[in-house]
Amino acid sequence: MAAPPLNDGEYARLPGFFKCYSEGLHNNGIRLPPEFVGRHGADLPHQCVLMMPNGRVWGVTLLRVANGFFFRIGWSSFVQANEIVNLDVLMFTWLGGGTFHVKRFDFGSGCPPKKDLRAHGEIPSDEDYYSPDIQSSDDYSPSESESDAESEDEYEAEVMPPAEGVYPTFNLELPLQFWNAYIPAASMQDQRAYFTTFDNTWEMHLGTGKGKLWVEHGWKCFMQGNALVEGDRLSFQLVDRDDVQFYVTINI
Repeated sequence: MAAPPLNDGEYARLPGFFKCYSEGLHNNGIRLPPEFVGRHGADLPHQCVLMMPNGRVWGVTLLRVANGFFFRIGWSSFVQANEIVNLDVLMFTWLGGGTFHVKRFDFGSGCPPKKDLRAHGEIPSDEDYYSPDIQSSDDYSPSESESDAESEDEYEAEVMPPAEGVYPTFNLELPLQFWNAYIPAASMQDQRAYFTTFDNTWEMHLGTGKGKLWVEHGWKCFMQGNALVEGDRLSFQLVDRDDVQFYVTINI
């Protein structure tokens, strides 16, 4: 799907949002603003497309978890292919369906990189736009107070299902030893946990007793919702200790 001309009045009125890219928070995925999701989330498909001004497109999966909607699978490839770096500002314009037009602005110059604007297949020239001699996204270091304030608030809001091996995992069951080692006691007061797959989240009510821990309610709905059958193998990755949320990978 081609993006409408930038001077088109209809395009200017399309919904959108912007995000300031953080290498620490957004390497594996990026969260859509809750207000945007509240207005348009019901119309967003799981499979989306990110389109750059030069016409190149990338497929990404929109992952719904307990704390929001994230561009997840395919996001890292989009970041690497477009050489997006720390503090780049990304402007997302929703064209409808699952298609988003993405425009990137360099922190140092405030302008889109010239390569983002070249037509796909166009041979780049030797010259590029002028970048003033100020701190760029490659050499900028936030102050100590700025770093602390942003990292704590953003990390709370943007916990992502991690890449393999980043968080502790267990398979097939809820071992009490694992629970005691990684789940804070305060998080177990409600005796609830959340199991998230790539497109949905299920609430589990837990039962404890005689040194054992099990899912008392909710497991049947999870099984039916994911069409589980005997022999399927499940891997659980802890992504949020406070809310007791696990990202579940199903290997058939």
